[in-house]
Amino acid sequence: MEFKKEEASDMKKTNNKIKIVRPREYVSYSQLSAWDTSKERWWQVYVLGQSGYNEEQVAFGGRFSEAREKDESIENDIGAEFARIMMPSYPKREYKIEAKLDGVRLLGKLDSFDPEGLKVGEDKTGKLWTKKMVDESEQLDFYALLVYAKYRRLPSEMRLNWAETKTDEWGNIIATGKFEIFYTSRDLVRIMRMFGKVRRYIRETDEYLRERWKYIIAIDKKGEYRDWETDRKSTRLNSSHSAKSRMPSSA
Repeated sequence: MEFKKEEASDMKKTNNKIKIVRPREYVSYSQLSAWDTSKERWWQVYVLGQSGYNEEQVAFGGRFSEAREKDESIENDIGAEFARIMMPSYPKREYKIEAKLDGVRLLGKLDSFDPEGLKVGEDKTGKLWTKKMVDESEQLDFYALLVYAKYRRLPSEMRLNWAETKTDEWGNIIATGKFEIFYTSRDLVRIMRMFGKVRRYIRETDEYLRERWKYIIAIDKKGEYRDWETDRKSTRLNSSHSAKSRMPSSA
């Protein structure tokens, strides 16, 4: 089915009437990070529902985290297995927290958490983490905000476990067997600064969605649409022209 340029003009005229439906009903740190990294990539992952990043280092971290969560051994990587066993963990693994602060819904999944003591644990793999990097981590800022929004108290302890990795002679990511444990903390000023960033993210993404949806044209009864600028078939648009998308696996 073909569509005419007049339809694009009509869509632009009614742009102010488009109801912006956010790709997520909540804000997560992965959304903030993706937005800061690449707005186009954010659009692809959180609106069009395409897969997220699949770099080898990220995939290694995912496998390591899953082994820690399920308490399963890591085969063919002695260093990773040593770190998995020896690195400390709080009682609850992969602990999901949902909270609302000043009308904003927040969501995160902590690598480990102590709900009674409000202690936050994060596991990282990679070539380098330092105390300075941990103290400046915005991801830990967001997790502290999440705990504060849920319990109205600051985390009593925050800990990051780092398992060092390297690339072997065949180009594979493996753990060296070295790991370090870093402790850090967050105060209310730092938490409120992160909440300010969350609010800016909401404003900026709302405007970005509004601008992008100017060019979306309904083309058939199924509700499929094209991006007028790129003429690229994308996902679906409902009959009221709400910018509602499929939900990818990324948080």
